[in-house]
Amino acid sequence: MLVYLLNEKDWLKKQYPEKSQQIEDAISASRYMSIVGDLANTVKHKELTRPPRSTVDQTDCYGIVTVSGGAGRRMYYFLENGKPIEMMDILSNGITEFEQLRLRLLSDSLHDN
Repeated sequence: MLVYLLNEKDWLKKQYPEKSQQIEDAISASRYMSIVGDLANTVKHKELTRPPRSTVDQTDCYGIVTVSGGAGRRMYYFLENGKPIEMMDILSNGITEFEQLRLRLLSDSLHDN
């Protein structure tokens, strides 16, 4: 889901090529889109391959989530400025921020950061 959500950035940049840098800046300045970017890059490359956009750290702590067929999957916990942050908060708020970014692009108000 993280990688899919970050693809929204590429789609927006393709749709608004003249605002490519503004889109990148908006994502870097956001709370949740920046976290999505860092986590998606880490998932894709098994480590962060560029300077971080956010202040979120993956911890060594995890819980086991049982998925279909009884298989277990580790779900790591994340910290933002020393406070826990849940993955569902990251995803749902990331979606909201991307929707807001798209609306700002549509209304030509992206420059109003």
